[in-house]
Amino acid sequence: VGIITSNNTDNKLYYEVNQRYEHYVPLRAIFADQKVASLAPDTKAADLAWQKQVKALAGVRVAVVSGVLVAGSASSVDLLLVGDFAKKKVDSLIAGLEQMHGRELAYSTLSYDDFYYRLSVRDKFITSILTSKHLVLVDTENILKLQ
Repeated sequence: VGIITSNNTDNKLYYEVNQRYEHYVPLRAIFADQKVASLAPDTKAADLAWQKQVKALAGVRVAVVSGVLVAGSASSVDLLLVGDFAKKKVDSLIAGLEQMHGRELAYSTLSYDDFYYRLSVRDKFITSILTSKHLVLVDTENILKLQ
């Protein structure tokens, strides 16, 4: 089903809960005695709010959303931010997103030059994000439309 993952290390089998499972948050709300913020009734407005925050982040040249933030995406990275921006602002943005979605997010930040190079050589990391279901929030130079 995908809720439990296993790992075989040193001839021992370890099991853990897959936090990227699509129904993880509702199941956690049922079995854990805590209120989950991501089960708010007005999720459309909340989605628009955090998307506006990402777009308004100063210095962002490319922003790609995938993983648990996009329904049906199997990407291991939830948010890719490219550009020159303040680390503190990114950290506060991610903290707000994690609180809103009730789980830890996998995100990556790259400089524009590094991203452009990785895109031009068809780096596996960038290709895996762009071949899975994703949403481009920011693309100031339309570099992703050329691909």
